[in-house]
Amino acid sequence: MTSKTGPIGPNTIKVHVFRPSGRKVYTVIGKAKEYWTAPDLDFCSCRSYYFGALSSGKPCYHLIGVHKVIRQKSFLALDFVDYDYDRFIMAIISDSSRNVLTP
Repeated sequence: MTSKTGPIGPNTIKVHVFRPSGRKVYTVIGKAKEYWTAPDLDFCSCRSYYFGALSSGKPCYHLIGVHKVIRQKSFLALDFVDYDYDRFIMAIISDSSRNVLTP
């Protein structure tokens, strides 16, 4: 899959799996930033999602790519321990707010 800014594929989408709970966090490596996605909620932390997808109802290309690689089971899986989950989420929230608030 190719987007306006480049290909979305298995090397650009990561699933962070926390053990032993099995919680998963999906991220997409963009051209300049990394975005958090929640495919089960059709959520992405990119500017396109906030300023376009929410009003149009159409998913951003990050979400389209994540759904595709999940179906194909062709993503990069990274294992973490549950102990790291809270710090990981805090870092994602911090990065996401900067992604949306800065051009």
